[in-house]
Amino acid sequence: MKSVIALAVTVSLGCGTILNSGTARITPPQGATVDGQYGPIEASQKRSHHIVYADGRTCVVESGVSAGYVIADVVFWFLLGLVVDGVTGNWKTLDEEACPGVIVD
Repeated sequence: MKSVIALAVTVSLGCGTILNSGTARITPPQGATVDGQYGPIEASQKRSHHIVYADGRTCVVESGVSAGYVIADVVFWFLLGLVVDGVTGNWKTLDEEACPGVIVD
């Protein structure tokens, strides 16, 4: 019975699954909105989010695969971690580089 539980836990793991909560706090500059909401908001890291600044400019906080999670999956879990994180999407993170003044925690 213990070996079945250990196998189930091992199969359900990947570095992104272990370390990534799946959400991030997006804090836009004063007067800007994130997906139509003023903010800081808790947002999914599995999809991109649209920022609209008070002066009408827009940008996108892109969701993308984290190279760190992929490398850690290969090093620690080999293909198993890649499959688990790939299927769950838990290796995705948000990149605020294109959006001045936006902070993603």
